[in-house]
Amino acid sequence: MRILGTLIGLLTLVALETLTTSCQAPSTPGTTAGSFAITGTLVENTCAPGFDPRETLNFFAELRRDDGVGYWRQDGGAIVSGTMGADGTFRFISRTTVPAYGPDPDLGTAGCSLYQSETIEGVLVTRETGDAGSDDAGDSGPVDAGAQDDGGATDAGPTASFSGTNTVVLAATPGSNCSLLLASSGGDFPAFPCQASYALTGVARP
Repeated sequence: MRILGTLIGLLTLVALETLTTSCQAPSTPGTTAGSFAITGTLVENTCAPGFDPRETLNFFAELRRDDGVGYWRQDGGAIVSGTMGADGTFRFISRTTVPAYGPDPDLGTAGCSLYQSETIEGVLVTRETGDAGSDDAGDSGPVDAGAQDDGGATDAGPTASFSGTNTVVLAATPGSNCSLLLASSGGDFPAFPCQASYALTGVARP
């Protein structure tokens, strides 16, 4: 039993066949830390074949910051808040519950819902030093990289790239009976919890 059609990467839209790259939110918090063309390479998937995302991801996203708070905005996606440190490290988490099937009143068994958690984390790399970091206190000031903010200011700073990971974890919610999804019962999932992980590389958009 596959439920691939209902599982998506909430931060990367990993299960969608096409990615929207033109729709933008009308306004966003914080200031931009960089806008990136991102490539993801699948490096692990212990959920296959029940969850079988693409081997390679290609999408665009912007990282924003506001006094230790980070914001992840994929083109065409919702804004997700997380953390972004002065050293350039960032972390974003998105969680949802995915219903798989309902209870069986004849057998008196509970239905199944899966808890889906997706985490993107990594570190920014600057042009000037090649080190992780940002245009926070201690720099001579932001460097105009040509990326225009929503209010018209060009404050992208010196960020050239980032490296990171994207991990989707699936687990049965408390009280669920998800045995029908398991390979031992003829399903397509080896076990729960399981996870799929991508290595991410982001390069500043021209």
